[in-house]
Amino acid sequence: MKTAVIRSRAEGPLAKDFLKQCSRLRIGQSEAIRCAIRLWLVEAKKVPTPAPLPWAGPEEKSK
Repeated sequence: MKTAVIRSRAEGPLAKDFLKQCSRLRIGQSEAIRCAIRLWLVEAKKVPTPAPLPWAGPEEKSK
């Protein structure tokens, strides 16, 4: 099912390149998707959260 999602939603060249890299690395497509998600999660944690505006009042900061 994950493979069908990639093939149907990804751009054609991107999906073909992904499948080519999977076969080059000799890993399954599901394993490659799991690794990509793990890498994305690590990178997503590095993005700082926006700080509250300095002029915002206490009621606006809590939102």
